[in-house]
Amino acid sequence: MDQPQAQCSAGTFTGNFENNLNIFYGIPYAKPLDKDTQWLPPEPLEDPICLDAYKRGYTAPQTIYEKSFFHDPSLPEESIDCLTLNIASKNLKAKMPVMVWIHGGAYVTGSANSSIYDLFNLPQHDVVLVTVNYRLGPFGFLKLNKVTNGKISSTGNEGLMDQKLAIEWVKKNIDTFGGDPDNITLFGESAGAWSVALQSSIHSDGNLFSKAICQSGGMNAYIDENRANSWGDLFLQQADQNGISVNDLQKCPVSDIVSLAIKMKHTMISEGKWLSPEIGFSPVADGNFLPIDPLKNFKHSPIRLIVGTTSDEYRLWSEFESYYLNLTEEQFLKRLKKIFHHEKISSIKKQYLDHSLKDKKYKQALSNIMTDWTFGIHALKLLENHKNNKNEY
Repeated sequence: MDQPQAQCSAGTFTGNFENNLNIFYGIPYAKPLDKDTQWLPPEPLEDPICLDAYKRGYTAPQTIYEKSFFHDPSLPEESIDCLTLNIASKNLKAKMPVMVWIHGGAYVTGSANSSIYDLFNLPQHDVVLVTVNYRLGPFGFLKLNKVTNGKISSTGNEGLMDQKLAIEWVKKNIDTFGGDPDNITLFGESAGAWSVALQSSIHSDGNLFSKAICQSGGMNAYIDENRANSWGDLFLQQADQNGISVNDLQKCPVSDIVSLAIKMKHTMISEGKWLSPEIGFSPVADGNFLPIDPLKNFKHSPIRLIVGTTSDEYRLWSEFESYYLNLTEEQFLKRLKKIFHHEKISSIKKQYLDHSLKDKKYKQALSNIMTDWTFGIHALKLLENHKNNKNEY
């Protein structure tokens, strides 16, 4: 079969025909990023391009604290020039629903190019699938404009801005790939779910996409400007300790900036409390790009919503960490005191230390608490705040 070709306002794209699908890899949705623009908002391409969309684009620089079973050695080379998307469509002449995937990874790692995300299954069910790459960690979610007096103008929302521009690209061009621009669903998992929820608050009128699916995440993974400025100041202190000035940050290699990011821990801004979610690099509710109260802004949105978590979500970590596997009663109580008001701990223990939990009961109880506290409560809160929307069900 001839190689598929799509021509739209963004340009002319030639893809591959694989698994009975038309596949287009590495389509840029923004101007290329470099050292001069790596902390700036993304800009749309001005002129149509001609691209052989045969291979995956660059991977966003990864802030990996330690390798786990999530690590994907098959990812393409890392580069700040990472603002690309992939498209899979069964029929370029159809008008199918569109699903846009936002990958997870705690805002610091992950990629739309990962082998764990299958481009070939979902499009067989008569949808057009789009997967999006966006800036991560210190390039996507680090507010430096205040603490550098404007020398570095990043707001902490550049990663969300990337996503927004990608969705706008899809809205404008997806009909050429067999998609219906008036039937777009945004969906994601973990940090992808947080992103979907926040994009739903930013675009609460539903004009850019009409449906949202949040898998294992609510609308809680953001920080206010004060905390964002504190995090930015700590980043600068870390840079200074490594002999890197603010001016140097604009010039030094991406790998050096990532090395600084790896030395940052979310507990540095926790003030002795355990943060939920356990992240440092985060979107910022600045009242400019992201609403001050994203949940309130989304409350009456016409966007149709599906949100949920798994019943044993936190076991993804507790089953593999030695801290949990050998948890004592003393450690269990110490952790609860870092999370909850002390006067509430007795009732929490009563709720979760079920008599049926005999083997490693403290590990299981804390895992169940962390499942609810990190994922379940926030997913339920998002759904509860949207439940009276007549278009939801």
